[in-house]
Amino acid sequence: MHLIPLKTKVRLLEGDRGSAARSLGGGICPKMGSSLMNRVERWAGLWLASVLCAGAMAWTAPLCAAQSKPAHKKSAPVKEPTAAELFAYLRGVLLQYSADDGVNDNLEVSIDPTATVLTIKQPDGHCDIFLNALDANTVSWDVYDATDSMQTRAPLARLNVVSVAGKKARTCYDVENNIDPGPSATRARILFSWEKIPEGSGFQSKFTKAFKKLITQSGGSAEVSLFK
Repeated sequence: MHLIPLKTKVRLLEGDRGSAARSLGGGICPKMGSSLMNRVERWAGLWLASVLCAGAMAWTAPLCAAQSKPAHKKSAPVKEPTAAELFAYLRGVLLQYSADDGVNDNLEVSIDPTATVLTIKQPDGHCDIFLNALDANTVSWDVYDATDSMQTRAPLARLNVVSVAGKKARTCYDVENNIDPGPSATRARILFSWEKIPEGSGFQSKFTKAFKKLITQSGGSAEVSLFK
């Protein structure tokens, strides 16, 4: 029997193990490793491309949105009507919706050059309303029954406004241009035919707004919100 030294056996085992590894590595593993590596490389490439694309889209989306967003245009300031425009409106509706009972008719309406005195001519004389003495906070409306003991008349829509303290709201004159002491000097009244005002037209609100603006522009007391 031929004995092999222990060291020689160890070398042979190591050599066999290396041969087996080379056999596996040179036979099956190289083919499987090459295919697997190619697949991994493709996956890695696709993943990297998707990450880059997502990053590019995330970066460019706000830029594109900013470029496509229309420029915000500042709205033009609302132009306030002039005193002449406000008077033209007031005069127009005072004549258009005037009563026709022979007593409360608005025959003519005028304003002085300073735009502070509004004159309304009626059959029994005229009244000068001092716009620069009126308090815009006191404007109110009511429906007035113009019937008296002598004649039945249609109801009137009546605007009432009070003067500021210490000033006269109006001065009224008869047909001979003498001062009429009857009407209150601290309150001005403007009359319209209630039946002529179109229903649902918002006329009272529109007239009130225009009248208050004319009072303010003429130097009267501007409207103030006391109870906000």
